[in-house]
Amino acid sequence: MSDLKSAKRQMEKLLQAGQLREACELGEKMCETYSQDADVWYLKGMAEAQSNAFDAAAQSFGRVLALAPDDAVTHYNLARIHRAQGRVDEAIASYREALRVQPNLPEAHNNLADLLREHMQIEEAETHYREALRQKPGFPEAWYGLGLVLEVRHDLAGARQAYEQALQRRPRFAEAHNNLGTVLKRLGDLAGAQAACLQAIECKPDFAEAWNNLGELRREQGEFAQAERHFRRAMEINPALVLAYVNMANTQRRLEDYAAAHATLERALKIAADDPLVHMACGNLAKDTGAYEDALNRFDRVLALRPQYAHAHFNRAVTLQWLGRMEEARAAFREALKYKPDYGEAYRLLEWGRSLDESVDDDIAAMEQLWNSPETGEEDRMHLAFALGKVAEGEGDYDAAFRFFSAGNQARRARIHYDIEHDVAEFERLMAVFSAEFFAARDGWGSADATPIVIVGMPRSGTSLVEQILASHPRVAGGGELHDLLRTVRETLPSLRSNNFPEGALGLDRDAFTKLGEAYVARLRARCGDEAEHVTDKMPANFALVGMLRVILPRARVIHCRRDPLDTCWSIYKQFFGEGQHFSYGLEELGRYYRLYQRLMAHWAKVLPGYMLEFDYETLVNDQEDATRRLLEFCGLEWDKRCLEFHRTDRAVKTASVTQVRRPMYASSVGIAKRYGDRLTPLIKALEKT
Repeated sequence: MSDLKSAKRQMEKLLQAGQLREACELGEKMCETYSQDADVWYLKGMAEAQSNAFDAAAQSFGRVLALAPDDAVTHYNLARIHRAQGRVDEAIASYREALRVQPNLPEAHNNLADLLREHMQIEEAETHYREALRQKPGFPEAWYGLGLVLEVRHDLAGARQAYEQALQRRPRFAEAHNNLGTVLKRLGDLAGAQAACLQAIECKPDFAEAWNNLGELRREQGEFAQAERHFRRAMEINPALVLAYVNMANTQRRLEDYAAAHATLERALKIAADDPLVHMACGNLAKDTGAYEDALNRFDRVLALRPQYAHAHFNRAVTLQWLGRMEEARAAFREALKYKPDYGEAYRLLEWGRSLDESVDDDIAAMEQLWNSPETGEEDRMHLAFALGKVAEGEGDYDAAFRFFSAGNQARRARIHYDIEHDVAEFERLMAVFSAEFFAARDGWGSADATPIVIVGMPRSGTSLVEQILASHPRVAGGGELHDLLRTVRETLPSLRSNNFPEGALGLDRDAFTKLGEAYVARLRARCGDEAEHVTDKMPANFALVGMLRVILPRARVIHCRRDPLDTCWSIYKQFFGEGQHFSYGLEELGRYYRLYQRLMAHWAKVLPGYMLEFDYETLVNDQEDATRRLLEFCGLEWDKRCLEFHRTDRAVKTASVTQVRRPMYASSVGIAKRYGDRLTPLIKALEKT
């Protein structure tokens, strides 16, 4: 026995010294001589495990358990070997055996929970994480794992606490910092989320997932150039991180750099030809570029790969909604909700896509149940607020409608960075540069092309309706809500880049203004072709660029859509905007911004008399034919009765008015804000200030 004890001590020393080859050789010899000794087989198994000889280690540990079936430590180590081999079921069974024999093994509880979580056995995983923490409260990995399962259960507050507990025990736990950032983002704390991601990168500079998450945060805050840099860094660190490619392409798509987005997705397809996320991004790119059937085919391919992918059903529904295929869109939204019953955004678009006289009691009950559930995530609650607000307004319950809309706006406002003083300064600069003297000195400059019909105004002022009327005329193509004018100004000439607008316009010569006009028209034609004489651009925010438009395209038609200020602002406030319109989520801010807009439009009317048509929504509603004739006359278009039946025009509409423009003219929204009475006092006072 003394020889056996000596051999065991020697084996232990070799393992401690990391001399694994020698340890394995000694183990072989010991097992030949002492084949009935469990400890010998255990030491041999440990040497093989540390040498990554997993099959041999599994056999050695199996021999241990044949001799000592209730050896909990061996069951635990065998589980680790099975996990390394990818034999998940065997690993789970071995961890269970270890815990049957010895329940007080916190590491076994934690590792078993990891496997259960990875295979979506969330409830049991949480039980084992909590037991690991009961036995070992300072266990950072168990706190981290608990955070992961609480995220899945939409308990964001609990997940946040768990990650913070993990970081108290292990301050340089990069993965915990990164996931804390994800949770804080979902809670609307973008500054905290950004700090957490930066901390993860400081702990682990080559952490590709953290760079990717930081990019998502930058993109959400509108910092697209920085977002692209972060996604590129993630791709450099881990060229196989498909999510980084998808995020990069989606950012390029937001910037309307469609060629770059296509190239990025081509790279992603080479890495992961059957990845649903990549095909989803391809579908969204096709949708945004007007290739709607291609988009639907892409979403169908995603669903062939992953039939229960709720977001693919959702994107398919949005595409169908844009195309006016409302029944199909509703069915697709319901498929999304079948697989994600708390999908707040799907409920919002389903509700806002209904006509005014529709109501589905089952949907309302489901939304109310989700609203009252503490497990509903913050983002889903935000979308539900806008949906339930519309329901309550339709039922005439203005108290409830106001509460819901206010809750939705407060949640949205907490997620964005906006300072109205920036807009105050920008509008002052526009009026200072584009003075009467500026235009007098440049009379006759610019391109003589008369292609654009530019429709401007505040959101929800009737711009989509006016475009739909004009697009019903055979000489007009509807371009939609485009960023082309601003991008032309920002990107065509180096002297206007780096935020050197509007002051940079003062130094441009006649040829430069002509070049800008031609570049803008070229973008419109690239979208809509050359068949129609005119192309509409109904980006409402182009009201800030009326002065620039006048000098680059003096023959362009500009239609300024106006609506009762209170109705306009209230319609904006109760609308969720996917991007932009950051001024719209607080009643007082919204009123102040509206006054800035009014002042700028009054300036354009003064320095550019006759250049714009002032077109009132209420006039159109009250006398559709007379107002339509006036609109066509201003645009140099002959009368066409199809413009009165605009709701029959078959074209994609991507704006919030997708449902309204497919109905005949109605007047039910006129004066609706007055029904809210004193609830709108902050907005009314802001609108009245001079």
